[in-house]
Amino acid sequence: MELIDTHCHLDFSAFDHDRSNVVNACYHAGIKTIVVPSVKQSNWVHVIATQQQFNGVQVAFGLHPCFIKDHKVEHIDALDNLIKSKNPVAIGEIGLDFYIQDTDRDKQYWLFNAQLELAQHHALPILLHVRKAHEHVIIALKKRKFAVVLCMLLVAAWNKHAVI
Repeated sequence: MELIDTHCHLDFSAFDHDRSNVVNACYHAGIKTIVVPSVKQSNWVHVIATQQQFNGVQVAFGLHPCFIKDHKVEHIDALDNLIKSKNPVAIGEIGLDFYIQDTDRDKQYWLFNAQLELAQHHALPILLHVRKAHEHVIIALKKRKFAVVLCMLLVAAWNKHAVI
């Protein structure tokens, strides 16, 4: 059976010392495609480099809500242009994160909706990050009539062990 990992931040520096070993282990375990989502404009180049380095690595481009302070309005136009030139398999990682204290919820809403609009315009699925905002995300998706959504859910048992 062939598997697809729909969400792996293989471009992060934590993998710098053993990225090739991780990819090879995935391939040997039956994972033939790895989707690497981006989190902010400054890491798009790393996501692209990771895709170019390995067969079977696909990319998704987006602006993650945890990095809301890094995102600018003009990044949406840059994202649109990148989608046109690099043909990602999805828009992501995008979403809403209301777990973060003192976050700019209005900016998160605006950014999320702008990326949903791009996903629809380019007929691409989305990779979601959602914490403490599930109802808001569901409402936004229903409003836009999204039929297919790729989603990673953090299980409570895992989440309690996560380092945030």
